[in-house]
Amino acid sequence: MKFLCLIFLIPVLGFSQTKVNSKVISVTLYKSGAQVLREVTIDLKAGENSFIIKGIAPELDKNSIQIKFEDASLTLNSLSHQLSLNGEDEYVQLNTKIIQKNSFILEEKKKLGIEQTLLQYQEKLLLNNQDVGGTYSGMKPEDLIKTVDYFEAKMKKVLNAQYLIKRRLDSLDFIIKENNRDLNDLSQKSENKLSEILFGIKTTQAKKQIKITISYFLQNAGWIPLYDFNAKSLSAPLTVLYKAKVFQYSGEDWKDIKLTLSNTLPKKNSSLPELRSWIWGLPNDYSQYFVNIVSPIQSAEVWGNVKDEEGENISGVSVQIAGTSLGTATDMNGNYRLAIPVDRQKMKNELIFSFIGYNSQKVVPSSSPLNIKLISDNQALSEVVVTGYGVKKKSDLTGAVSVLRGLASGLNVNKNYNVSSLIEEKENPTSVEFILNETVSLLSDGKEKTLELKEIEIPVNYVYKASPKVDPVAFLTAQIVNWEQFNFLEGEVSLYFEGSYLGKNTLDLTNKDTLNLTLGRDENIKIERKQIKSFSKKQALGQNVNSKYLYNISIRNTKSQDINILIFDQFPITSNKEVNISDMEAPEAKIDKDSGLISWVLKVKKSSEKVLTLGYSVKYPKNLMGSEN
Repeated sequence: MKFLCLIFLIPVLGFSQTKVNSKVISVTLYKSGAQVLREVTIDLKAGENSFIIKGIAPELDKNSIQIKFEDASLTLNSLSHQLSLNGEDEYVQLNTKIIQKNSFILEEKKKLGIEQTLLQYQEKLLLNNQDVGGTYSGMKPEDLIKTVDYFEAKMKKVLNAQYLIKRRLDSLDFIIKENNRDLNDLSQKSENKLSEILFGIKTTQAKKQIKITISYFLQNAGWIPLYDFNAKSLSAPLTVLYKAKVFQYSGEDWKDIKLTLSNTLPKKNSSLPELRSWIWGLPNDYSQYFVNIVSPIQSAEVWGNVKDEEGENISGVSVQIAGTSLGTATDMNGNYRLAIPVDRQKMKNELIFSFIGYNSQKVVPSSSPLNIKLISDNQALSEVVVTGYGVKKKSDLTGAVSVLRGLASGLNVNKNYNVSSLIEEKENPTSVEFILNETVSLLSDGKEKTLELKEIEIPVNYVYKASPKVDPVAFLTAQIVNWEQFNFLEGEVSLYFEGSYLGKNTLDLTNKDTLNLTLGRDENIKIERKQIKSFSKKQALGQNVNSKYLYNISIRNTKSQDINILIFDQFPITSNKEVNISDMEAPEAKIDKDSGLISWVLKVKKSSEKVLTLGYSVKYPKNLMGSEN
């Protein structure tokens, strides 16, 4: 296979480019980011050939673009990446035409404004001279009638002219708003927000139907492992449903693709960190080593309404997360709803609300609904420029799946447990990949989709644990040995026991030989710890006090099956030589003398009860206070 990866090797200039269609055939989704593989079929003529692929994510890593083709006689002699619409004459001309229309309208409005001002002066002059009394009190009646008629005719003409100008100005404003809406619609078209890859191939002879693949890495995508841990009964294996929460807002829509999930972080530094000389008292900061790491958390969305200064809803307002291609537009009622991707929840997500003819607003949302009022800008048109990436203000320019259901028969990884799988698992030297058997579609909307990967039945040891001194409740724990063979990743766990939902937990895999997963409280195990008063007493011996304590701990199993349970308690310890702790008794318990911790390992049969005892004595001076529990 011939393989080439060239970025800006030779600028694709000097000859026409053939637009070719491409299709995303597979995507490898990482915890943060994605590797996209596209397939293109082209015809080649002898000599130089130049092609352009549109509809590419705008924020891809241009240094990651790779082109592969089988034919060794082909030579890749150029490869570049650019934002869409650079040089798109039709698009630029259409935008320029609309802007020119608005410019002519603005000129006409200025002229009408001058006429309107003159008419206002005439109106004021007429009003100031309407008093015909005083100096003119000797005016003849016929002259007075003529003066009144003149004033009436003149004022009527002025007011009618003002009315007509006002109507014309309103009409021009309406036309401008319609033109602005057309400009806004053009700038929001999905193809205007994407980019394109240009490449050139040289061949000595014409060839037909040549298939090539183009791959690249992009951010704004990722996945998070999820689990359902279901303990159906204490005598049945633990059922683990392995799921993935996937998302992407790259700008591309991926339809019917082969999807692979990888547990690697390609942007994570793969080199050993180099330690620098550390002078005590000066900062010793290595935070930049992890600068590209993203810690995904739960997703959210922001929603609200956009109105103008008169309280009217505005449709078609662009609502975009700053620095990304992810956005939406308000509907006919001025409402919007935008998903905040899971990998941006810890970021300061600034939303930009923009519409041609209005001042843009930038807001960092804190809650929903987030309602916005846009203020019209009469100077907006003079500041609008046409770019190859849409319509922007000069001041803004700094330079030119729904859940997959059903389980299919899959790979049995180990005879000790059963697996029903929708995936093929591939273990690499430094990573694990989950390759979905069925194709999926992921739209660029930032919304989460949950995919079921596999269901595993794992034999586990169910053990109850309780510390009745603090909380007299039994907590069920599932102990999983050799858990590494299941390719678990740290993630969120939903817990179920005997058909009931218990809540959520986090799967922590840090430095553990046996994975202990707490499944929650079981109220069917009744535990009580109480002090036996008749044996707990204080005796004053000279300057000292001798206190004796005795406790009973009862464990009653009301379940229909036997249980194993660990009970934890403690004896007091002291570092004061004047305090003596003695007569420590806890039959059948394991005691750690250094820490004072006590533990019993018990088996309690169904519908039966066990009682444990512990006791101790403390001798201490009268002036010291003791804790009696």
